[in-house]
Amino acid sequence: MSVTLEFPVASRRGENPKENPGLFGPRPRLTVGLVNNMPDAAMSATERQFIGLLEHSGGDYDIRLRLFALDAVARSEQAKRAMDGRYHRADALFSLRHDALIVTGAEPRAPTLHEEPYWRELIAVFDWARAQTGSTLFLCLAAHAAVLHWNSIGRVPLPRKLTGAYAVSVAQDHRITEGLPRVIPMPHSRLNGLDDLALRANGYKPLLWSEETGGDLFVKEDHSLLVLLQGHLEYEADTLAREFRRDLCRYAAGGCDMPPALPHNYFHGDLRERAHSLVERTQRERRPDVAEQFSLDALDGQVRANWQSHARRFYGNWLSLIAERSENSERAFDPRAAISLPSHVAPFCAPGVAWRRQSVPREQEDRVLAGARTGR
Repeated sequence: MSVTLEFPVASRRGENPKENPGLFGPRPRLTVGLVNNMPDAAMSATERQFIGLLEHSGGDYDIRLRLFALDAVARSEQAKRAMDGRYHRADALFSLRHDALIVTGAEPRAPTLHEEPYWRELIAVFDWARAQTGSTLFLCLAAHAAVLHWNSIGRVPLPRKLTGAYAVSVAQDHRITEGLPRVIPMPHSRLNGLDDLALRANGYKPLLWSEETGGDLFVKEDHSLLVLLQGHLEYEADTLAREFRRDLCRYAAGGCDMPPALPHNYFHGDLRERAHSLVERTQRERRPDVAEQFSLDALDGQVRANWQSHARRFYGNWLSLIAERSENSERAFDPRAAISLPSHVAPFCAPGVAWRRQSVPREQEDRVLAGARTGR
């Protein structure tokens, strides 16, 4: 499998074949969008994680990946410069063909999701994806936001942040979990959860579950296969360690009231003892320079990151399902049949762009995208 990043047409990038659309071979091609809502510090890592995961998930597909960003997600000037020429505006989604979409979580800022500054823009993306893609994968906060918007299911605050690698069990068989062991490790990093019973009552099927994490993975058959994943199979081996260090430094600087717990079933050997001692010292002294002594250079062999082969299997299954649904959609597609544009989507659409089910031929996409970026 190969992954090719497709940059906005206005971009003038180098000629790196991994970073520019090129000639695709005879293998089937899938177009996947990634809406990256992660904070600045994790944005490039998230991008790298998904590119690597899609590239190594097996199968005989050429993946064309487009990166998208919401205008209302606050970014530093440095992050904006890094994104310039690489990321499409989210409104470009509404006039382009995509087989599937991945929507990442985000760091909560407001007391409720409805109060987040990006809320209206985010649900516009959700409603478009539900009608226009073969499948959409909602991760962590994005999963919470999706069911709040569609089903009025509110997130449930946890007593303490859920962090670490938890053993979760396959609750029901499904194509997307095919080939996974009955129990797999699942990385988690979240402050909220979802009510399993409320999800089931609204037609979401639980596929992965544990007593410690609750429902991890839910799916619902709609026009698009809706996939809700509260865990983070995309995480690299050191991601949980980096988040632990970030949270410890934030606590030391007075940014929160509670020190972080050690990630569950993740640190081991001397590293676990050192991390535990450092948390205790940081509690006593509450100084950032103490927390910063947690070194990321000494992780080799002392963290458990045994979820990555399962992640490749999961995403490989997902891509196979997308390919099947995309093929069926192509055969059944009637370009004369338009879907009405929801009123809350209209403000985010490029001027003069109609929203139609897969209505933009592939050869016209670049021209439409260029107009969406420039307002023509």
